[in-house]
Amino acid sequence: MQTKNINLWVFKTVLEEDRAYQSIGGYDDDLTRNYNYDNAVANSKQVNEGDLAIIVDKTYILGFAKINSIATSSSKKKRARCPECGTTNYTTRKNLKPIYKCNHGHEFDVLVEETVDITRYSADYGSSFIKPNRKHLYI
Repeated sequence: MQTKNINLWVFKTVLEEDRAYQSIGGYDDDLTRNYNYDNAVANSKQVNEGDLAIIVDKTYILGFAKINSIATSSSKKKRARCPECGTTNYTTRKNLKPIYKCNHGHEFDVLVEETVDITRYSADYGSSFIKPNRKHLYI
């Protein structure tokens, strides 16, 4: 008898104000129902129905779930890059000029924006979501 491998994933939800890199938009997750991601996310094609997930934010474990289904769709996404080296990893500075600085040290005021084709995934786990028993479980 062959058994199916069940994987354990960590789904990290990030509030808009907590995103370190601003090159892409958020994913519009519903914490207790689904996790949204796209094919630019590492291991995006490896997540399967029946897999388990730990949902976390920057500091806490927010819940546990079993993935019921995964919906896919084609879409487009705007992405911004450093004009010097092309990286999408940059930060917005609050007090210094130029206002952007990439992780390679380039500073700039104008981003290079592009629209790319993506595959969107939505992992639904609504009926199985469980909050942790303890008030604060730190990661």
